[in-house]
Amino acid sequence: MLGLNNEFLITQRSINKKHPLMWECTGGSILAGEDSIDGAIREVKEELGIDIDKSTGVLLGLTLRYYPNCPDILDVWLFTSDVSIDEVKVQEEEVNYVMWASVDKIIELYENKKFEANAFFKDVLSIEKT
Repeated sequence: MLGLNNEFLITQRSINKKHPLMWECTGGSILAGEDSIDGAIREVKEELGIDIDKSTGVLLGLTLRYYPNCPDILDVWLFTSDVSIDEVKVQEEEVNYVMWASVDKIIELYENKKFEANAFFKDVLSIEKT
């Protein structure tokens, strides 16, 4: 999610999840009968307790991935929002902490092996807010 100050809303994974305390962009799986954008919006609502405007969503790309015994498709959406951190209500089983972070901060986390990048990581970070 891209905010008003060209910062991204990122989350820190729960201590009880795989890759504990790593920073990432909110994500998850779609449900049967759900399309990609609605799944992304639902995941943000579930994990962060906030509503995002579907009309601000831009599909940055999709790719096929393969994990042992679990092939999947990764769709990467970017939404624009001016939500305040005070409005975020994290789902504690999924999220430890949340913050608005600049591109420089995300790159720092990534270089320190504290950020889980996806296939469109560099594309997302190169986006300039218009």
